[in-house]
Amino acid sequence: MTEADTCREFVTPRLVEAGWSVAPHVIGEQRMRLLAEIEDLVSQVER
Repeated sequence: MTEADTCREFVTPRLVEAGWSVAPHVIGEQRMRLLAEIEDLVSQVER
């Protein structure tokens, strides 16, 4: 079982039960980012 599987099976359901799936909270899957994406985000913030 991976970390993502554990989160999906055990953590996310508990967060939903606790009301964390209701705005302004958002529950999302972890996502890998490429270095180019990170550099683009940083450049947008620095502007």
